Amino acid sequence: MEELNVKKHHNISNLILKKSTQFLKISIALFAFSLLLISTFLILFTHQYLQIGRDFIHNHNLQMIEISLMQTEDGIEHLTFSDLPNIIAQLENTHPDVVFQGINQYQFNIGFNNKNSDEYYFLYGLDENAASFLGIAEIHHDTLYSSALLTEEIILDIPLVEIIDGGLASSDSFSKEFSTSQLPLEMTPFSLRELHSNQIFISFATYRNLIEKVYQLDWEAFVAQYNEANIFGIQAIRRIFIHVEDIRSVERVARTITDMGYATNYTFRSFDNFEQSIQNTIIISTLFIALIFLITSLYIVFSFNSYLKVQQKDMGILKHYGYDQAEIARIYSRNINQLFLKMSLFILIFILIFGILFLGIMQFGWIGIIILAILLPLVLINRIIYFAMIRKYAGLNILDLVKVNKEFE
Repeated sequence: MEELNVKKHHNISNLILKKSTQFLKISIALFAFSLLLISTFLILFTHQYLQIGRDFIHNHNLQMIEISLMQTEDGIEHLTFSDLPNIIAQLENTHPDVVFQGINQYQFNIGFNNKNSDEYYFLYGLDENAASFLGIAEIHHDTLYSSALLTEEIILDIPLVEIIDGGLASSDSFSKEFSTSQLPLEMTPFSLRELHSNQIFISFATYRNLIEKVYQLDWEAFVAQYNEANIFGIQAIRRIFIHVEDIRSVERVARTITDMGYATNYTFRSFDNFEQSIQNTIIISTLFIALIFLITSLYIVFSFNSYLKVQQKDMGILKHYGYDQAEIARIYSRNINQLFLKMSLFILIFILIFGILFLGIMQFGWIGIIILAILLPLVLINRIIYFAMIRKYAGLNILDLVKVNKEFE
């Protein structure tokens, strides 16, 4: 008996669906088209947001502040080994909420000869925590990192330097073999503004070992003498880099370092309130999408209300033949649910195909968010139509259904 009733309701629903007005069909088509536009905009906006993330938000080069000199009342001074600890202490005190890390870049100021050729290489040491910014897990000892070295091993001629009466002299040298590793150094923050073919990066451990051999003293003695009065003929600390985890904090961190008297260089110096521009774009885009969705949702709700008002005479006839409120609501909701289901499947397929094409197959998380952002409001609209409209009309008595319908006609 129950199966017979279901089949009967199904047949009645099909007959009523055939009587749907042209106005309702056009309204549904316009609503579906607006959802396609919103879905397209969300996918393109997400693509742009991810691109901004790669180019700006998560770009190490933009999160890095470069420090080159110390400016004092007496003039310009080169960086020393005490500068990075001083900067870190000041930043921790001034900006306790900011996550950052400091990196020293070391140098020799002299070129080292390749014993198998006439080429000279300039070695630059980096602290161990610089490895991730080079795109590697670890900076290995006795390894030369370059974008130009083609051989797997290189032997360098390392001079032995003597300090005599305040001067420097070198009459002897030793050979040292290094392994090599190819890296795309062009985009690293340590060589972004200055890169030449004979520029080589080495680990801090390698730099320290070479310093001890070249000047024939231990590292602690070298640091102490360098900070007090540099008699070694080199600028050991070439640059200090401060990496700020949150790109929004770069400006204020750089301002603090500048106030300490250091000469700074960072990419955001060229931007005028970049953070505010990004936030404004997100807010405007969100409001724009919400406004379009609200207008189209109200339009489809009013369209279904008009459709149900036209259908009141049919509802009255069904009641006359013994159908109760629940049965009438079930008959009309079946048609509306089918329309929403077809629309949802169409939008789902569109978002999946268009999303994969523009965002990539690895961005299913974002594609899923877009699908939920579209389909969840659709479910909400469907429930509003059922509880606030279908059940209301189905609950009217026969006289009111026929009377109101006549007035509407």
